[in-house]
Amino acid sequence: MTSKIPQYIRLTAHYYVLLLVLSAMFRLILLVLEWNQLSTIPPDEVTDLVVSSFVRGMRFDTVIICYILVIPAVMLFVAGRRLVSHTILQTAAAVALMLGFTFAVAIYCLDLAYFTYNGTRITMAIFQWNANAGIVLSMIWQEPQYLVLLVSLVVLAVSFGFYCWRHLRRQNNLAKAGIPLYGEIALGIVAVFLLFSGMRGSMFKGPIREGDATISQYQFPNQLALNPAFVLYRDMRNSVDLMADSTALRRAQAYLGGGKLAVSPIARTVAGADTPRKLNVVVVLMESMTANNMQYFGNPHHLTPVLDSLSKQSLFFENAYSAGIHTNNGIFTALFSYPSFWRLRPLSAVRINEFTGFSGILSKNGYRCSFMTTQDASFDNISQFMPRNHFDTIISQRHYPKDKIVNTFGVPDHVQFDKAVEFLSEQKAPFFSCILTASNHPPIVIPREHGFAPSVTEPELGVIHYADWSIGRFLAQASKKDWYANTIFVFVADHGAKSYPSAYDIVLPFNHIPILIFSPAHVKPAVYSAPAGQIDIFPTVMGMLGLPYVNNTFGVDLLREQRPYIFFSADDKMACIDREYVYIFRKSESESLYRYRSGDLTDYISVLPEKADSMRMYCKANVQAAQWCITTDKTGFGTEIGN
Repeated sequence: MTSKIPQYIRLTAHYYVLLLVLSAMFRLILLVLEWNQLSTIPPDEVTDLVVSSFVRGMRFDTVIICYILVIPAVMLFVAGRRLVSHTILQTAAAVALMLGFTFAVAIYCLDLAYFTYNGTRITMAIFQWNANAGIVLSMIWQEPQYLVLLVSLVVLAVSFGFYCWRHLRRQNNLAKAGIPLYGEIALGIVAVFLLFSGMRGSMFKGPIREGDATISQYQFPNQLALNPAFVLYRDMRNSVDLMADSTALRRAQAYLGGGKLAVSPIARTVAGADTPRKLNVVVVLMESMTANNMQYFGNPHHLTPVLDSLSKQSLFFENAYSAGIHTNNGIFTALFSYPSFWRLRPLSAVRINEFTGFSGILSKNGYRCSFMTTQDASFDNISQFMPRNHFDTIISQRHYPKDKIVNTFGVPDHVQFDKAVEFLSEQKAPFFSCILTASNHPPIVIPREHGFAPSVTEPELGVIHYADWSIGRFLAQASKKDWYANTIFVFVADHGAKSYPSAYDIVLPFNHIPILIFSPAHVKPAVYSAPAGQIDIFPTVMGMLGLPYVNNTFGVDLLREQRPYIFFSADDKMACIDREYVYIFRKSESESLYRYRSGDLTDYISVLPEKADSMRMYCKANVQAAQWCITTDKTGFGTEIGN
């Protein structure tokens, strides 16, 4: 019976099934890699939910497959009708199939690595590395699992391309059909209908959306159902459009108290103390140091004895959150007190804004400002962004001996801290410095110098212990220097890290971080339990210094004001959180409200509409207002601040 169907239709169906099986194979690989996520699901529900994920996933896979097939299908149809040389079109169809397949498999491979690290499907944030291709290739070479994915991609692409080439070139009877012309036309219409319905993910309803992957209250089966190429395609919208700019600015002014200065709608004057103190400030941005690493938060491995000890000697913010889940988010927000949103990267913008923040305000008060990284200064556009924003000195990978460089990210933490102590000891006070560490980032290298020995055997845990040990060593060395007694140290993670099992589709440990402000002579130890964020570090430290300034940022001095919520981003999601609830807004425009403290999986979005609306407005208004300030260049200094 099938032999009567035109061959170009049968070929299209053949490649559809082949690509569908391939997509299911990658979904199976992800399931195996993330098998421990199923531990949050009752055992009697696991099988049904996994099967449902694969079945639902076929709809999302079909969307991508039909986009891949539409051009080859048209070529095969034209070749079958002998409208153009069938040899040329069959070759062109093979090339089109090969290119579409390679593109899809590349996304599938990248998604496996992205999900393993970030706990979510791939988004456009993956392309934040596109300006640093050399670093990416070096990291792939040094990390075996990434190298395996790259080799797999090449093998699959070449194999499939060779198969398509030979298979299509052997087809000599594309026009042959065992049914009358009117039957062939009818079949063609059905085939076109099915193809375009597949591209929509639906025959008669609206186009398929990410929310259609929701099959349960457990997040991993929902994530498993999604197709990574589909998610990436849907994430291609760049701008933030959450509400009208005027509404956002009005609400942001109400939250922050701005509106009286011409420099920007959110700028407000801070009078300062009667006796200001020009203390040195050192901000240590710790790579991937999630709060879950600390014994304080229940980690049983004793990985962070130094940070746990500092939590008792510092002003410790226990409910603090990073602005995003990437290093560039942490740098931007911790230093300049502006939020991160979606996957946008202000550090790498074509037009670099001037922001106030630490370096801007302190440089106008006579501070020398430095930024220290172990990476190449071009990474994340540091070499361009920091000088534009009042940093006098950048210390990067080129400032270290080549024999000390251990991987693509440069020298280990303790070598960087040695350099920092040496450099800061040569500076004239007052100074501000940001030290961005990198050891707790793959590829993992754990030095065994100076008597360090990890307390655990697993490298991914041992490197956390090493990073913590390096901080203790840094403080011990700094304490011997004259500048130590007059310095405020801030220890904050650039972002957290994946921690499973995760109850929600936004992985809270990836944003939950420690913030510790330490200065034995100037900061009284205390635990701050209200919501806090990287965005608040600058105004809080400025309050400790007592210097008068105009706060033209979205941060608040947490010792004088208290936030009702803190908001943050995770690529294609945003969240707003207090001590009990977390509100999640997804780029697909779906939203949820959970009681995260108890791990409650019930979505309260319709049960508690007033609570949801309060958190929704707080999050969206601040983010939308921040984008307006950036795009209208209202982020820097005005006449009230001085030039």
